Amino acid sequence: MSDIVKIVGAVAGMLASCFFLYTNFMVYQHASNVVGVINPSDPLGGSLNVVDNRHEKTDA
Repeated sequence: MSDIVKIVGAVAGMLASCFFLYTNFMVYQHASNVVGVINPSDPLGGSLNVVDNRHEKTDA
């Protein structure tokens, strides 16, 4: 019984983490396009793109 609970918990945890990462990425992309929010924990480098865009705007 405990093995089944462990397996179900692991699968649910993986699905939840993947779903969270996907939705967090989509929400972040929309927020960065509209507001320019910097997310320092963004693993895909979107925050660096926002920072670069801000530097270009301030330099110009």
